[in-house]
Amino acid sequence: MIPSASTELPQANSSDSTHAFGSAAPDQRTKTADRIRDYAESRFFDPARDAGRSIVEISAREIHDALGLRNAFPSVCQALSGRKIAELCRVNLTRRIGPSNSSTTAYVYELLE
Repeated sequence: MIPSASTELPQANSSDSTHAFGSAAPDQRTKTADRIRDYAESRFFDPARDAGRSIVEISAREIHDALGLRNAFPSVCQALSGRKIAELCRVNLTRRIGPSNSSTTAYVYELLE
């Protein structure tokens, strides 16, 4: 069984929420992408490494909802599938499950050393 992002995670503070991708300024979109990557690393990749796992699955909806985003699934999906998350978090995206830019999209990563 692939570890999933569906384990109970602390919710992000609602005061940290950002607006939808389409209404945010370019610098706000970058900040949102950084928050998404940071959250994925701290809540999924780091704990998986600590537990000795090599594979992690992350749902776009879980990241979106935990960060209090609104209508920002394209931003979440772009951040989770981009080159930057692979470099910063030392992961290899091995599979995308589901449609592009959707609440039902999930990503499977191999953790690199």
